[in-house]
Amino acid sequence: MQTRDDTTSSWFDWAAKHLEDWKAQEDAWRHVFTSDALGAIEYARLTACSMKHEYVGAEHLLAGLLKSDYGMVPTLLRTSGVDVPTLEHEMEAAGSKTLDPDARWPRCATPRFSRIIAGAKEEAAIHGNGRVGSGHLFLALLREPDGLPASIFRKYHIDLERIRQAILEEIKP
Repeated sequence: MQTRDDTTSSWFDWAAKHLEDWKAQEDAWRHVFTSDALGAIEYARLTACSMKHEYVGAEHLLAGLLKSDYGMVPTLLRTSGVDVPTLEHEMEAAGSKTLDPDARWPRCATPRFSRIIAGAKEEAAIHGNGRVGSGHLFLALLREPDGLPASIFRKYHIDLERIRQAILEEIKP
């Protein structure tokens, strides 16, 4: 959790600085991520907010990828025989435990979420794509062996390699 440091004179100064940093990050991300990837990340933040979580984690990102109206992830999951509404329900049920009942907006990203973002950038670079898309985010999410998404994938016996290959076909430059 971030706290006010000694150089800021009030909470309002801290909040203004935090908002300024957030906007700068979003501006920088617009050049790195496609609109579908940005939409999934934004939905992840909104999901964390609606669940009153003080963090944005891998489970929130999976929810964002599943809700993508025009991203490839829900379509590829459905064509692989995965029941997307069941996954969504599982995410909601498993993630419904509120850590901070007074949380109004997530304060930070988990280390796993940060690794996934970095991994998605690596996936885009490896496959010769100029920007990170929702497929790259999902490929990076699939690389995480732990966490709520990984446990859900195992529970429902989702063939991750088959989905990975389908995504790789879709993202060919």
